[in-house]
Amino acid sequence: MQFSSNTATPLLPNKSIESLGEHLSWAIELHAQVTQALWASRDPAQIVLHRVLIEVATEIETSAHLMASRITALGGDPRDPLQVEADRLFLLFQGFGPSDIRQQLLAVAASLAAFGHSLREAIRQAVSIDDAPTAHLFIELSRAIDRRFWALDSHISPHERRREDLSFDQDQDEGFDPQKPGESQSR
Repeated sequence: MQFSSNTATPLLPNKSIESLGEHLSWAIELHAQVTQALWASRDPAQIVLHRVLIEVATEIETSAHLMASRITALGGDPRDPLQVEADRLFLLFQGFGPSDIRQQLLAVAASLAAFGHSLREAIRQAVSIDDAPTAHLFIELSRAIDRRFWALDSHISPHERRREDLSFDQDQDEGFDPQKPGESQSR
């Protein structure tokens, strides 16, 4: 760990750096998956979808930069984020051909949903260790990913979507409050 003038407690940066590093790795892989779907959406009739995928890719890239900056601020080193074990990654990537754009969309939407869920778990973890700046960053990223997921999900017809594959609303049903980790609020 590098020196940082950050005022965090000694254990806080290690846990936060680990969580940020995992999510940085996931964001890099998710960006690659979205980019591949973007390249496959060449049909002129899919111009709106193409633009949505560009927005998703841009949002994920921005998220990766923010997480790398936070890792550095905590004294960590974001240079080698892809060394996360393969079994910990959640992406539903498969080698689709260019004609399989609908399958790619489903995979990207499911990966965005899983990434959003993972970000909300990271919020809970950051709050539980009293790392407010990292929790705030994860909240900001979660909101951005939510918006992009909703835009992409609107291009998937209900009969193509299986509820268990796109379980994005799971956390909203729990009534998550970042101020009270582990507790649910009733609606």
